[in-house]
Amino acid sequence: MKSPVPVVSHAGLALVTSLLLATGAHADPKILKKVPPDFPQEALRRNVPNGVLQTQLAIDGQGNVTDVKVVNASPPPARVFKDAATEALMKWKFEGSGKPDTAEVKLVFSQE
Repeated sequence: MKSPVPVVSHAGLALVTSLLLATGAHADPKILKKVPPDFPQEALRRNVPNGVLQTQLAIDGQGNVTDVKVVNASPPPARVFKDAATEALMKWKFEGSGKPDTAEVKLVFSQE
């Protein structure tokens, strides 16, 4: 089940985020707070102007992100965005369900 795809512009970065999937038989966890990642200077130095990261988030019962795993980076040089994505996603907040949950989030980095 896909949620609408919001677009956030941030300091020369077009960032598209999409909550793709929450495991289990319930609805996607509701996002209460999003923090957009910064476009890393390392990406500019390596001449990587864009990329897509698919991430998996572990969420505790209070709605805090406790772990972020990058499950796919496309094209492969997009791994340069991993640290920026992880740092931002760790600051996201979801509505607490009282039990641990997971969600998959797709981040699209594009230098404008």
